[in-house]
Amino acid sequence: MLGKTSAVLILDDDASVRRAYARVLVEEGYQVQEFQDFSALRRAVESGAAPTDRACLLLDMRMPGGDGLEVQRWISSGPRSLPVIFVSGESEISEAISALKAGAAEFLLKPVSGSQLVAAVQAVLNQSLHAADSALPPGFERLSVRESQVLELVVKGLRSQKIAENLGITLRTVKMHRGNIMAKVGVQNVAQLVSLYQQQRFTMAPRRPETSSLPS
Repeated sequence: MLGKTSAVLILDDDASVRRAYARVLVEEGYQVQEFQDFSALRRAVESGAAPTDRACLLLDMRMPGGDGLEVQRWISSGPRSLPVIFVSGESEISEAISALKAGAAEFLLKPVSGSQLVAAVQAVLNQSLHAADSALPPGFERLSVRESQVLELVVKGLRSQKIAENLGITLRTVKMHRGNIMAKVGVQNVAQLVSLYQQQRFTMAPRRPETSSLPS
């Protein structure tokens, strides 16, 4: 089961919130580590005390001494592969959009039920593991989990509305992710994006050695 081998890091300055999340996730078999501030999380990650492989981060948007976007920027700027799930009760729409543009895997609004929390964590970790198993071509490594999913469907030729339906997100969100993808890999339109992806995939494909036919 995914939860038994995966970890969830919880960063929230409210101890009661951390305990509530941890209780639900531990019951589902996840390994859980709690942090009350950014500095504690950073020390744990940089020292290796907190796992970043097969793990995700539950992150409060607003905390004393810094905000969630600052934490996300730190994660995105380093070699850590750690999907971020924002959980917030006061965020503006602009903050949610900024978080998603920066690569957040999910954005939940408080109050969050136990079933919502577990479903979001499970989905994000599954997506992350799937993305890790499907190596991206050179130049595409900076994409978030959700951007990788959108890219996969774009390359298959799906239109934005169908992508939104498949992923359970809005058309506007699909267009936002598609724009982020093109900006990150340096192309101007979808045709260039698909062409670049296919070219890079071709260079990654192992070449089969030439063999002579066996006698019949």
